[in-house]
Amino acid sequence: MNRGVFISVDGPNGVGKSTFIRELSDLLTTRFSVYMTKEPSPTLFGDFVRKNEANLRGLPYAHLICSDRYYHINSIVLPQIENGSIVITDRYIESSFVLQGFDGVPTDEIWRMNKDFPIPDISVILLAQEDLLEERLSKRTELTAFEKRMTRDQEIHAYRQTVSFLQERGFNYIVCNNDSPMDFEKNINIVFEKICSIMG
Repeated sequence: MNRGVFISVDGPNGVGKSTFIRELSDLLTTRFSVYMTKEPSPTLFGDFVRKNEANLRGLPYAHLICSDRYYHINSIVLPQIENGSIVITDRYIESSFVLQGFDGVPTDEIWRMNKDFPIPDISVILLAQEDLLEERLSKRTELTAFEKRMTRDQEIHAYRQTVSFLQERGFNYIVCNNDSPMDFEKNINIVFEKICSIMG
């Protein structure tokens, strides 16, 4: 059995990651085995991490996220890749740089905690205009602690900085503007074709 591939999808809150991943998965499953996952992980440990988002900040929460990522990678992601699946995760290392960086954890410390995790075959970053992100979030009935504390402009800026930082360390990015349905379809097709070329 051929090895699968590892895809991460990240970006500001409200940019449409969940919809993007779902539709990309629908396309891919016509030809390949696909496994969708997320961070914090879809496990009891991940649930604990999510529930403590509002209670912990800085290094304590960064270490909690890192521990969950270690468990996620070793218990879910790598076994699925070894089984030949395309693994798509909603959020990955980029979120640590953006969110824990906002909480005051130095970039070098975040990198030190995350540098030994596997680099995805493709890292997708979705971006959108600030006002569009605000409009989408305004329709949600409940916001996370980070959605309340950060502005969309802060998120966008932090993701752009993170892409520059991680590209220099070997990450393979496809950065997509997700401002309209036309953009959305174009981006889906770009990522789909890239994954197909890797899978052969």
